[in-house]
Amino acid sequence: MLPLSPLTRSYTLPGKALLFGEYGLLLGLPGVVVTLPAFPMEVVCSLIPAKGTPEVRIKSALLPKQHLTLRGGERGFFPSLLAPYQEVLTHFRRKGYDLTMAVTRYFPPSLGMGSSSALLASFHAFLFSFLDAAPPLSSPIFFERLHTSINDCQGAGSGYDATLQLAAQGSSVPQLWRYQRAPHAALPDFSVLPPSSKKAVHYGTILKTNRYARTKKALKRFATSGDPSLAQAHGALATRFLQDPSPSHLLGLMEEAQHLQKQQGILPNLPLLQRLRAAQVPFKSLGAGFGDCLWSPWKAEGLSEFQEAIVTEVILPCA
Repeated sequence: MLPLSPLTRSYTLPGKALLFGEYGLLLGLPGVVVTLPAFPMEVVCSLIPAKGTPEVRIKSALLPKQHLTLRGGERGFFPSLLAPYQEVLTHFRRKGYDLTMAVTRYFPPSLGMGSSSALLASFHAFLFSFLDAAPPLSSPIFFERLHTSINDCQGAGSGYDATLQLAAQGSSVPQLWRYQRAPHAALPDFSVLPPSSKKAVHYGTILKTNRYARTKKALKRFATSGDPSLAQAHGALATRFLQDPSPSHLLGLMEEAQHLQKQQGILPNLPLLQRLRAAQVPFKSLGAGFGDCLWSPWKAEGLSEFQEAIVTEVILPCA
């Protein structure tokens, strides 16, 4: 255990969107992800001498009472995030330190852009730093504990979101990523895709459904389906995109992805989707489906009648 001293460390992690490869990631197939720094989640972690019994405090406007105090033995989302680091938290208490984790900037969780995974990544990166001075994304121990929390919180998950949000920390521009975690691999394989053009590349527009998707429920449904073929097909689409990431290749892949999502039954029955179909606007659901956001290859200027739903355009910088 590394020595303790009062300190404050800030993590500013971008939002993310899983473009291709949903569900295939759970089988160890590749996925394509964009990180979006225009949607930051900032977490400030502070270790300070306690004035009384040492506590862990979570502060966030997203909480019902804007704060939560943990003294040990609690259950729920935040205790699950912290559970793999009980020896670190015990060390803090024995040395008489309070731990405060404050969410100072955030985006709406209903966007499905990784608000929970940003918290997970920030909390784990901070606590891991007291075990090992090595970069967390190069440590099998870090990923083992990360997946322990993921499994406790949502039953399954590849960890792509927390990994890439942490990897993209500090970038001021959107980045396109390849992510893959082979079954039983100690470390995931991920890399940022280099810019493919001397001009900025437009990869369409993200639209909000205003319905919060229950990822845990979606993953449980997938786990009990017993048929991996559709997930394998999603992974194949991601591979084809990685082979040719040009925008001209995007429309055909998106149409195939939407067909797969219809077969899976993960497209929500919402007025927005009905309006998009009526206007013959191509789109697909992002991530696990059932809500959150949609992705269309069209530019925002072509979606003026859907202005209320537009979240952001996906524009990658030039080489």
